[in-house]
Amino acid sequence: MDKGIESLADALGATVTEQEQSINVKYVAPDEYTNGQMEQMLVSLQPLLDRRDIVGYAAARNTRVLRSECMEYLKRRDELISKYGEPEIGEDGSPTGNSRIKIGSEGYKSFCSEIELYANIKHRPNLFKISYGEVIGKMSGNEILDCEWMLIDGDA
Repeated sequence: MDKGIESLADALGATVTEQEQSINVKYVAPDEYTNGQMEQMLVSLQPLLDRRDIVGYAAARNTRVLRSECMEYLKRRDELISKYGEPEIGEDGSPTGNSRIKIGSEGYKSFCSEIELYANIKHRPNLFKISYGEVIGKMSGNEILDCEWMLIDGDA
């Protein structure tokens, strides 16, 4: 096999085999996502978790993988929300024990400044992907758009 092809495969994190005049790529390294992107991916999976089909399975598996990948980031985010946020007040007027940050407040600006470093750290989670064909009629258009990162063309 050509050394250039082997080098390219190594750089991609892939393995290749030669079959006649073509290269069959067996494994390619997973996509790279930032902690901030993975946090949004977790939000997009939430409405799918109660499903009892392949979509629900993919949502549950990917939720577990994403939580594991960005666990430290989510912990730091919560610490910063507690640090810069204000106590959340329930409908009865008493504190709920949670904190929240209002967009535009001084606390929000400080929060954004500190969380940025952590939000931009990249990971390569091994996510479960399903084909667009498998979700037609099972997911709404909005759900498909929100979870497009876990959908692939053709067979999964």
